[in-house]
Amino acid sequence: MKEYKIGDKIWTYTIGWDRHLIPCFVCNGSSWIIVKPVGGSDADEQKVRCEYCSRTDSETPGRVNEGYDYKLNVRQVEIEGVETTRNKPSEYKYNIQSCSWNTLSAGKIFDSEKEASDVGKVELEETKVRAEADNISRKKNTLITHAWSLGYHQRMIRECRKTVEYHRKCLGLPTEEYDAWLVKINSTLKEKNK
Repeated sequence: MKEYKIGDKIWTYTIGWDRHLIPCFVCNGSSWIIVKPVGGSDADEQKVRCEYCSRTDSETPGRVNEGYDYKLNVRQVEIEGVETTRNKPSEYKYNIQSCSWNTLSAGKIFDSEKEASDVGKVELEETKVRAEADNISRKKNTLITHAWSLGYHQRMIRECRKTVEYHRKCLGLPTEEYDAWLVKINSTLKEKNK
């Protein structure tokens, strides 16, 4: 393995994650909604801040978190320290602060951005596969059987339909108008998730 010294610039990568944000399905991403009292006129309309997306995440109004996506970060760093021990490859330190630093081992050091990116992409895919396998394993190892899960979720869907119908009536929305609104929301979510 090639040895590096203090001051050398090398390429490395990290695997991290980002929140997967989608437009709020209440305000369609505007962070504002128009409220009109039932039976009121257009003059009674008021524009108010959407409490759904602004309450869940004040940093990104108009957007809600739908999960997390893994990401690859390739960057160039300067070696600020070298630690060599007997019978072990050297470790390289960068971003040294008063009481902390980052350490890189031989497998994460590259001479070019392309090398770091190529190896990082392979590890990113392995990380995604491992995470999916962990999710499946966790589901298999629970005491909840698939039959119970199926029955539970079917019951919840029925209860949610009743709840939706109740809230539709509270808003005074005709069924056709509400159904059209749901179709619009679902198509917007599908487009954003592509």
